[in-house]
Amino acid sequence: FRLLPSIGVVLDGKERKQRIGEQVKATAAATGGVYLADDELLDEIAGLVEYPSVFIGAFHQRYLALPAPVLIRTMRHHLRVFPVVSARGGLLPVFIGVRNGDQEHLEVVRRGCERVIGARLADAEFFFQHDTKVALVERLPQLERVVFMENLGSLYQKTRRVQQLSRVLSAMTGLRGRIPQAIERAALLCKADLVTSMVRELPELQGTMGREYALRSGEDADVAEAIYEHYLPGHAEDALPRQLPGAVVGLADRLDTLAGGFALGLSPTGSQDPYGLRRQALGVALLCWHSDLNLDLEEAVARAVALQPLEPEDPGQVVRAVLDFIMGRVRTLFGESGMRLDVIEAVLAGGARDVRDAWRRCTALAALVDEPEFQAVMAGFRRVANLAKGTSHKTPQAGDLVEPAEKALYQALSESARQFKDRLECRDYQGYLRLLAGLKPAIDGFLDDVLVLTDVGVLRANRLALLGWALELFNGVADLRLVQPAPG
Repeated sequence: FRLLPSIGVVLDGKERKQRIGEQVKATAAATGGVYLADDELLDEIAGLVEYPSVFIGAFHQRYLALPAPVLIRTMRHHLRVFPVVSARGGLLPVFIGVRNGDQEHLEVVRRGCERVIGARLADAEFFFQHDTKVALVERLPQLERVVFMENLGSLYQKTRRVQQLSRVLSAMTGLRGRIPQAIERAALLCKADLVTSMVRELPELQGTMGREYALRSGEDADVAEAIYEHYLPGHAEDALPRQLPGAVVGLADRLDTLAGGFALGLSPTGSQDPYGLRRQALGVALLCWHSDLNLDLEEAVARAVALQPLEPEDPGQVVRAVLDFIMGRVRTLFGESGMRLDVIEAVLAGGARDVRDAWRRCTALAALVDEPEFQAVMAGFRRVANLAKGTSHKTPQAGDLVEPAEKALYQALSESARQFKDRLECRDYQGYLRLLAGLKPAIDGFLDDVLVLTDVGVLRANRLALLGWALELFNGVADLRLVQPAPG
């Protein structure tokens, strides 16, 4: 192995990667610039070469007029060379490449790379000039000729559904002012760049070129940014939209795809997910969790299903399937963040359909669940839950109260009901859960002094209704029956 370097082989992959990184950095510094770091590209090149040698090449200054993402994508992903930027962040008309071997004939390699990159950038220049002759909105009719998915219409029809659903989501989340207008315009234009020459050549630039062409077509900056951001996040670690229009259009786009896919019976099975529905559901979960939006997902999914061009036999079943699929991703994300699994299950089983709100409930419950005072309350709750199991919801009648302890519980529930409601309305879930401690004396007294399952039917029914009322208040934040008792 000691002889390998002498014959042009660096055996250790980490050493090759380190050498490449150091040489590329030094070469960029010699030009007065900095190379755009790309760990994935470094890994790839380290796996392709045995003995790396770095060289610098150049391309014509005029290509700097192209949008920076076009240049970067062409260099990194088509030629596997590193772009170089100035101290101010602007691209320089140079690139840094890596060849396999020593310095011999390196000039020939450099000239070859320059010819290839020149040809690639000339093509990109042609595509860009051709695309910018037509305003983005004028490309909408071309979407009619592109099938989105069999039985779900064209991309133009999908765009119209996304626009309608975006309008619905804006109203559901209470957005006002110019934001809904930006959302509706961005939804209309969000897929128009898919029929441009540049995106057909470089599909990875979808959204990026949409933003660029929107700005050059005179669209508002908020609209252009939303066109780009509606594709975010592309995966679990990806960036999220920074503005609401992109988040709302992204939600509408993904919900439409999920609704259509499930209506067609294309729900993922095992490792099979040809339409990327898992990725779509993950995007919905992340957007709902991290965007400044409170959205009832059940209603949003129902509206998306209703907009589909085909009517499933059981629309309600499709809504439930899509909702369960998305909430499965929510469950995973919450768990990966370190939240207790029993707390997650309790909150989601309690009917939470607003992801941001569900997270608030989880954090409130997790903060209190192991406190001795709360555990004492939970002990009484479990007795109530066991007795009231299967009880239909009825209103207890004050006139049928006999024992002092049941009257005391009725009074405690009546006096605190307004406070519980107020806590829920202002989303003070920790405050709500702490209020439960105030019911403990009345509940303990009732359970100790009152025979619930008496032979007198009227009294038994009224006492069960009283417990049912207490149980309803206990489960106002989450289904506490699913919270595991503290060990010991």
